[in-house]
Amino acid sequence: MIRYYGFLANRVRNTLLPTVYNLLNQPRRNALKLTFPDLLKNTFGMDIRQCLLCKARMLFTGITQGKPKQELHKHRMALALAKPVA
Repeated sequence: MIRYYGFLANRVRNTLLPTVYNLLNQPRRNALKLTFPDLLKNTFGMDIRQCLLCKARMLFTGITQGKPKQELHKHRMALALAKPVA
């Protein structure tokens, strides 16, 4: 009930929650803004934004859908090696 009608309700959370923290003598925590790649890196130690071959930072260029696994692997390797896909 507190979540929907009390100090955690969406409309009053920003105004009442600092008051609750002050009454409890606690510092207010800042929300963490983690992205999916950051979560993977923190959890598994793997950065999906880093090239497997040259370790350079990759840029998102688009999404490829509906292709077989072997063709996607060929395309990924061609991109990593900077060769045009045939």
